[in-house]
Amino acid sequence: LTATVVRHVGDPAPVLAARIEEAHERALRTAVPTVVGRTLCSLATLRLSQHRWADARVLAEEALAVMRNLGHVFYVDVDPRLALSFARFALGDIPGARDAAYEAMRNAFASGARLGQIDTLSALGRLLVRYGTLAEIGRGVNMLRHGLALARQCRARSREPFLWLDLAGLDRRGGNE
Repeated sequence: LTATVVRHVGDPAPVLAARIEEAHERALRTAVPTVVGRTLCSLATLRLSQHRWADARVLAEEALAVMRNLGHVFYVDVDPRLALSFARFALGDIPGARDAAYEAMRNAFASGARLGQIDTLSALGRLLVRYGTLAEIGRGVNMLRHGLALARQCRARSREPFLWLDLAGLDRRGGNE
């Protein structure tokens, strides 16, 4: 939960960072693979907010490996593929970022996890709008709009502002202040 707050706020406040680090240390002591995988993903999220892209990528890859080995059904806010997508994006690996985001989106829709659907539509929509071809840009805008509609439908008020900001940014870039 703390990592989710850090992800949405974008601020790795020292007290929040310490809680995430402590949770991972405790998970390692318990040696419960599912918990270790989740805390690895939380650490990846923290490293993203600290702009430590390479560390975030490694942690997200480790979390993904642990969870895949378990055959784990990914929890919506702890899907390491989304953290991996953001890390690859920050490292300049746009195709890798896009692949990880598509995989996270397929998982979210296959599992029926509404918050995961919203988060992945938002992340992938942003990638396509910013770095896609003309056809992909249109698809990205539609993903952002679809994410906003889903957020409204399931009353995910915590997600709506981020989608509105993404869409407002598009309007500004298009000259529609």
